[in-house]
Amino acid sequence: MGNGIRLAQHFGCDYRFVWERRADVADISNPAYLFDVEAMLAQRVAFTEFNQQFFQGAQIYYHDGCRAVIDRPLLESTATAIICGCGHFQRLSNENLFEARIGLRKALRSVVPSQEISDAIAKFARQGNLSSAVGIHVRRGDIVSHSLDVNRQRAIALDEYFFMIDTLVGKGDSLFLCAEDADVISEFERRYPGRIFYYQTSTWDRRDKNGVLQAFIEILLLGETRFITGGLSAFNRAASALGLRPLLTIENLAQGDPKNLLLAASEFLNFDMIDQAEVALAAAPAARETEQGRRVLKRLARLKSSVAPAPTDAVGK
Repeated sequence: MGNGIRLAQHFGCDYRFVWERRADVADISNPAYLFDVEAMLAQRVAFTEFNQQFFQGAQIYYHDGCRAVIDRPLLESTATAIICGCGHFQRLSNENLFEARIGLRKALRSVVPSQEISDAIAKFARQGNLSSAVGIHVRRGDIVSHSLDVNRQRAIALDEYFFMIDTLVGKGDSLFLCAEDADVISEFERRYPGRIFYYQTSTWDRRDKNGVLQAFIEILLLGETRFITGGLSAFNRAASALGLRPLLTIENLAQGDPKNLLLAASEFLNFDMIDQAEVALAAAPAARETEQGRRVLKRLARLKSSVAPAPTDAVGK
């Protein structure tokens, strides 16, 4: 949705979201259960159905093919409409990824939650300072019992989370935890007593309407944190996009693998967070000698030189 709205705003046209009812998203028949439909329509974002949208008049469609990069010249020369279906950050061929993420954040301001969701977020926000907390997303639920091994492998071991938190997060910083597994919550509370807070959910089941609604609330709350860490998931990508927050992705590698720290340092540099990038690099001394590490160090040096204070005038001393 966010990628599509951004492209519509970029090209100055309306946006239509095809609302598909399916069992795996609780077969929600009306988008008003999650969104303020009228408020979004006022911003040229409308919900429609497949038959209404694609069988009214002749149009030439460009399908994004879930690509990370969209060929802008090809799109402009061949299409009167674009079909967007990518759950990752997308960019046009003439822009860098961070420019695209800034545009995506702007676009997502057109996504207005329902009044029920807005009220729940406001009530929770009064209980803790999300903007000073670090967001943690631990995916379990359906993937741990998934029929495909490749999806089961997306469940990141808790020790990987603990390593990243102990390395990159201040010892007194609060942690906003998004996790549907009670055992996971207990482990975090045991490891970080007095630092964990979370939104109370009743189910992770995305076939349950309340599960979908509560997941949306968690995404919106997660997007308010200082930065986010978690495994590969559209859940935390959406939160990062909504709040334009750093997303430190943990890949399922060897325990404490320095590659995750290099990825974290690079993401911190996207947001000019020099101190945090230096902490990540200092924790991975061997990785700094790799080709990827040298590239990150060069970025760090360029950024530091661009923000370094001007030399003090020695005259009169």
